[in-house]
Amino acid sequence: MGDENWLGRDPSGTLQEESTWPAERTPGRLDAERAHRPLDSSFVHSFKLALANDQAAGATINYVNDANEGSIYVSNPGSPRLPYPLMLFSHFPSVPSEETLRLLVNEFSEKVHPRITLLRSIPIETLTHDKVPKYLTLAMACLGCFAAEGMSSTAENMWWAANFLITATLEVDNREARKADLISAWAMLETYGALSADMSIWHRTNITHGYVETAARRLLSPSFNKSEPSRPVDREGRTDDKYSCSAVSYFVLIDVLRSIHYGLPSTLSVFELLTPTTLLNGELNSIYSCIVLDSRLPLSDVSTDSTVLALVSILTDIHTLSTVFHTLEAENSRPDKTDLTLQADREFSVFHNPYLPFSPANENRRLNQKLHKALDLWGERYLGRISKDIVALFYFSKMYLSLPSLRLLPIMAGYTPGLFKDQAANSYVMRVVDSELCDGSEALKNAWIILENIETSEDVTPVWFPVILFYASLVVWRMISLQPGPGSYGSIRVLHLFKSELEKMKWPCCGTMVKVLESLLE
Repeated sequence: MGDENWLGRDPSGTLQEESTWPAERTPGRLDAERAHRPLDSSFVHSFKLALANDQAAGATINYVNDANEGSIYVSNPGSPRLPYPLMLFSHFPSVPSEETLRLLVNEFSEKVHPRITLLRSIPIETLTHDKVPKYLTLAMACLGCFAAEGMSSTAENMWWAANFLITATLEVDNREARKADLISAWAMLETYGALSADMSIWHRTNITHGYVETAARRLLSPSFNKSEPSRPVDREGRTDDKYSCSAVSYFVLIDVLRSIHYGLPSTLSVFELLTPTTLLNGELNSIYSCIVLDSRLPLSDVSTDSTVLALVSILTDIHTLSTVFHTLEAENSRPDKTDLTLQADREFSVFHNPYLPFSPANENRRLNQKLHKALDLWGERYLGRISKDIVALFYFSKMYLSLPSLRLLPIMAGYTPGLFKDQAANSYVMRVVDSELCDGSEALKNAWIILENIETSEDVTPVWFPVILFYASLVVWRMISLQPGPGSYGSIRVLHLFKSELEKMKWPCCGTMVKVLESLLE
């Protein structure tokens, strides 16, 4: 019986050995049961005896022999605790009534779904079917709140409720990971998480993102088309490639947006998107190969979704360049060394070749030039045929590439810090940013073009508008601060233009961004 835990069945019903790699395993109904099965009591007793007799565990023994010995050994809880995953529902947030949920889902279907790029590629009938899981209903209702009057404050409760439901559902039955509904629901929920300025939501978004990313990566895995049981399925158990492809496309966009806003590396690489057997292959692969790998004009007769995905892929490369190669180059020149080390560095610099192959500086320069060329080719082919919201995303990519330390500007402005590390603005961070801004005329020009292409007349604005507009405003702010007085880039009061546009947007992070700009204006 135990030998069958890691075995799968092929279509003929015979047992076959299965990979333990999460992206290649076929989820089973009993996965959660096996994971939470208690250990044998004799094993636990033997382990405790071994620990007590181990000399290396002396510090641990001394710890339990202190004044709190009684509280450690005596276990007398006031009330029995719920087992996991039921404990997720002990503080389950309140959600609206079924009637209100239906109204919010209708708002999503009519006003949100048609206006969000890539999300609208998911057929709405696949999302509003009677058999959709509850977490998908809550995800749609969460985004529907931003199209309904006076419902924005309700979105957070539904966001948390859907998060708990996704986690609990995967724990109870991991087969849910094969359903495209999971990827669609989380992509919508991550839209809210990526556009939030609440640190607790940022942490929870990253946690749940890891669960769903495995399901998305399974779809992008080279073994996807080889292992039929691992293919995503619809509610009737049929493979549903069209739905899955659209869901993962939007998931990729939101992953990049989350990474840039949080100041973290992207979790899905362009290499994974361009794997020969992936569902996203085809037009995307052709466009990316032409403009990035071969530096030539791509095909013109392609879908808008493919052009957007190609631009998002380039933006992913730019973000990786900023968080990896540029960080290595900046660290190499960090001025917090001892006098002896600085003297040695000066002596070494006489013989130092800045174009040394594979050095951080040379790789950063080479990739920067290649991505500049790729953006120019993308713009030459597609800029005249796309809407203004995608134009704004294009110029944000150009601004980010011309200013790799762009992700440090929110730290300097006092915006919500990045995760997992203390990112309080210090003199080193300011020197890195300001040294690049000394020749930041291109970044400043692109910042103004971004503002020019922002249109907030609709109830629901494109998901990338808050982030790219806020970063553009910070570029303008810092450039003006570096050159005050006559001959400067203008008055700091021009930030009112960015502030007024952010005030018109309903996404949850916009209020915090407005407060930051108000503090900079003071």
